[in-house]
Amino acid sequence: MWTREELKNNAKRFLKFSLFKAVIVCLIFAIFVNILNGNSILDNTKNVVNRNISSIDENNSKYVENYDEKFKSPENNTTFDLNLNGNNLNVYNFIEKYLPKSLADNFLFTGKLSIVISNTIFWFILMAIFILRIFIINPLRIGRARFFLNGYDGDAKISYLFSSFKDGSWLKISLKLFVRDLYIILWSLLLLVPGIVKSYQYYFVDYILAEDPNLSISDAISLSSNMTSGEKYDIFILDLSFIGWQILASILLNLGYILLNPYMQATFASLYIFDRDKLKNVEIENLNAD
Repeated sequence: MWTREELKNNAKRFLKFSLFKAVIVCLIFAIFVNILNGNSILDNTKNVVNRNISSIDENNSKYVENYDEKFKSPENNTTFDLNLNGNNLNVYNFIEKYLPKSLADNFLFTGKLSIVISNTIFWFILMAIFILRIFIINPLRIGRARFFLNGYDGDAKISYLFSSFKDGSWLKISLKLFVRDLYIILWSLLLLVPGIVKSYQYYFVDYILAEDPNLSISDAISLSSNMTSGEKYDIFILDLSFIGWQILASILLNLGYILLNPYMQATFASLYIFDRDKLKNVEIENLNAD
């Protein structure tokens, strides 16, 4: 059975010879993830949409104020109640009721069309981010795993990060990891705990597909399940063991992640190599016993 100290010592020895390349690989991966970060892009899009709607509402208020002054002026004995049940009258209803029809139709069409277009753009960007994360980030995850696995064999090349695009396996890799992630999401919809358990049960899928991209996702999941059997809690504790470093890295304006991410990835790769070799030894022993 592996120990956290053993895995982390392996990672330190790995980084002693490949630190610069590991930093570059993890940094490039992080840049792509941040560029395709749905939350930040969607927040910016929401701000644009809100500004457009606010601009429309501001223009609406000007029309309301002008017509309010007109209809409440001393020269006009007619007064109009702009409150319905204690709430301000909807500006679109006001325009339809009080503005000349030609002006009202033009204004309403322009305002409502702007909101529809803004919302359409928002959902288009949402779908674009979702698709890009599947077909760009997933192959990069395999490339990152391949870099660290080959690095332990003395073949650490930065180009491995993009190897899924070079060998043409990026499409099938993307879809396989999407299926894996979908399984985890569906389990999480039942309860949070089953989702967490499944995420650790499928922990090695990235590394398995990095070594054999032609393997089916069901076989990769089955193999990962066998390798993590009885170890999911220990892997969970291994993840928790980095929390202190993650807090420190965040305090340093996230600059600490430049060194922390390679350290973590090298540790996880060492874990996979240990369990992979252990599984192979068990299979060999079973063959010899037969």
